[in-house]
Amino acid sequence: MKLSGLQLGIIGLIILGGGFLFFLSSQKTTDVEAKYREVVNVFDIARELNLDMEQFKADIDSNEVHQVVADQKAEGERMMGGSISTPTIYINGERLVPSGTIDDLLDDLKTKVDDILEETGEKPEVVEFFDFNCIHCANLEKGINDVAVEYADKMDFQKKYIPFLRSSSTTYAYAAEAAKRQGKFTEFSVMLFERIHNI
Repeated sequence: MKLSGLQLGIIGLIILGGGFLFFLSSQKTTDVEAKYREVVNVFDIARELNLDMEQFKADIDSNEVHQVVADQKAEGERMMGGSISTPTIYINGERLVPSGTIDDLLDDLKTKVDDILEETGEKPEVVEFFDFNCIHCANLEKGINDVAVEYADKMDFQKKYIPFLRSSSTTYAYAAEAAKRQGKFTEFSVMLFERIHNI
């Protein structure tokens, strides 16, 4: 079967287009910034915080950071028994059930910590599981950070990732963990929450 010039031209364009798409996809996987590009550019935040960008890129793409996020997510899923919601706070492994507003939740947290400290004489372990795409987590961020500072000598506080709302949640968790390795977790998280939720 003999092909016309038009048919050969169309086949050539298809082959060229396929090659170009392949080139673009291969570029995306080799460029770390492109690989982790989301609605909010985490690399811009890292630059604004004057992070070492080579280190940040290496960390965000590292198996070690990915494993930390995966482990924390798995821990949260286990503790929540498959019914994931954020933010979720645990005190010594017991879930703190919110009684109303964010201010009520923070007051409940402080009361519970004070009670445990008075009863046992030991600082309780407080864990907040969160997702950067969660608006409730964003609204809680300033208050929980303030309590963490105010109660630094009364509780052992940890924030843990449970990225589940969107695919970007995982990228944002990787980025925050990479910033944490340069001592900028809180600053990075605050800026990231503000940019995601326009607050």
